[in-house]
Amino acid sequence: MGIVNSLQLLIHRCDFLVTQLVRFWALPRQTRVLLCLSVAFQIVARAALNVASVSRVVSAASWLGATLRCRRIDTETLRWALAAAAARTGGTCLTQAIAARIFCGWAIPRSVLIIGVRRVPGAMDFHAWTEIDGLCVPRAADAESFVPLMVWS
Repeated sequence: MGIVNSLQLLIHRCDFLVTQLVRFWALPRQTRVLLCLSVAFQIVARAALNVASVSRVVSAASWLGATLRCRRIDTETLRWALAAAAARTGGTCLTQAIAARIFCGWAIPRSVLIIGVRRVPGAMDFHAWTEIDGLCVPRAADAESFVPLMVWS
């Protein structure tokens, strides 16, 4: 019975992978590229945060964004791509905000990366986001409840 269950689990995982690949290839080329870059930028940001300070990583992200000269990206599409990438790579709000900063470095120079804090019963809660044209990336319905602790413009 153990072998049968293992085979069923393997078949289920392969079926899931094929379904995900078919959905990925059905996306427009520009969206696929955006999704792949979102994954790459978040993985690099996460690795960089393990060896450098947040300030250095944000500065490097801003420099990289200015160097890459990305085209202007629709903010809603960017939100979607960063959230989808974070869901599959274990990304956090900080890695999403840093990746958004890379995308916005040249295309949207008015973007601002913010790390905020708020008091919750018995603890403190932190959240990071990049403001692009007044919108928060990653999406934060309650971003106004956070007091900015660090701001990079």
